[in-house]
Amino acid sequence: MIWKFSDESIVHEIEKRMKRVREFSTFDRLKELDPDAYMAVEMIAREVCRQRDPEFGEGWTVEHDDQHAWGEMSRAASCYSHLAGLQIRAEARARRDQVDTTAPSMAVPGDWPWDEKWWKPKNINRDLIRAGALIASEWGRWKRANIAEYVSTRAAPATARDESGSAQ
Repeated sequence: MIWKFSDESIVHEIEKRMKRVREFSTFDRLKELDPDAYMAVEMIAREVCRQRDPEFGEGWTVEHDDQHAWGEMSRAASCYSHLAGLQIRAEARARRDQVDTTAPSMAVPGDWPWDEKWWKPKNINRDLIRAGALIASEWGRWKRANIAEYVSTRAAPATARDESGSAQ
């Protein structure tokens, strides 16, 4: 979706759209249609809060997230999600074949974006929740960056150009 609004109306437009979402009771509807997906969304929201909590969690801030402008959080989410997918597949094979299968490696993936000390896989449930929280944080970072970019380009004074396209 492309947002079309003036610089002055950004906050108003976002608030209006969020009100519309709340009016539709999206989460109540999700809880009714798919209780497990509802629980997953709730757990992901709790994980984001835990990671933001300076006293009991990691203490990460949106300002810190904004420094990861090269897709690091998406890549980290992908690593956790991929590992969970491998574990789910191994469990399914073990059930189907009635044999023990080799668990996937918990080693740091090659595309892990940060230092090894931050790779902390636990189990399927925890890794999927962590992946979801990273995706939610990446989306927020991306949204903030794009709104800031939109505002900065709209607020910049126009530069006169000659016929060749060069600034005068």
